[in-house]
Order: sequence, then C-alpha cells, then structure tokens
Amino acid sequence: MLRFGLVATIALFYFVNSFNAITLGGDWKAWFAPAGLATLLLLLGIALFAFWRSLGSRELLGADEAAV
Repeated sequence: MLRFGLVATIALFYFVNSFNAITLGGDWKAWFAPAGLATLLLLLGIALFAFWRSLGSRELLGADEAAV
C-alpha cells in the first residue's frame, strides 16, 4: 500500500470486489442482464480512464513508433 499509494489501493479493491456484481450468462433477456452489463461497462470505463490519465502528456504512440 505504501508503494502504490492509498488511492490506487482503494481503486484496486473497488475494481476487484466489483467483479462479483458481474452476472452475465447466456440469457440476455434475464432480469439481471442489464445490471451485469452496466457493471461491466463501468469497470471498463474506469480502466480506460485510468489508462488515459496514466499516459499524461505523452501520446499513445510516440513519434518514433508512429514512423515505423
């Protein structure tokens, strides 16, 4: 916890514990399907936002990688 920080640790525990709320199955018309999809989209959104913020001012592909 000291190495990664308190906020990162709290986000990790939230993310890992939220996997219990993802209840997807083969029946997409079940009553629990919208809640499972919403949870999946929320966790995917958090992961994408965190990745975007972790880049800072850098581009995804730098000038060297884009020229190849």
